[in-house]
Amino acid sequence: MGHTKAAANYAASLKAAQEAQAQGYSQVLWLDAKERRFVEEVGTMNIFFHFKEALVTPPLSGSILPGVTRNSVIHLARKWGIETQERPITIDEVLEGMEKGELLEIFGTGTSAVTLP
Repeated sequence: MGHTKAAANYAASLKAAQEAQAQGYSQVLWLDAKERRFVEEVGTMNIFFHFKEALVTPPLSGSILPGVTRNSVIHLARKWGIETQERPITIDEVLEGMEKGELLEIFGTGTSAVTLP
């Protein structure tokens, strides 16, 4: 039900968030349920990766909430001439981008959280 704003979606994430916080992390990075390698969201927010060449966010696949703030960021980035891609992104691509210095920033967007680094 990730594509719907429902209490069940938030409730299912609470245990993972508690475990992450107990280990010193502030958020949980969610990967796809089938292959466990494609990034979907962070915590209860949509996620964006700012690489040197483009701003990348996972496509709406049925398990990702089509957030208003997500849509606004995509619209504004494109209006400002920033190459913006909605495409699958693997955790390996994220890690490689970090290692090579090509990943400049990661941020989440959400209605209640707005935009957070």
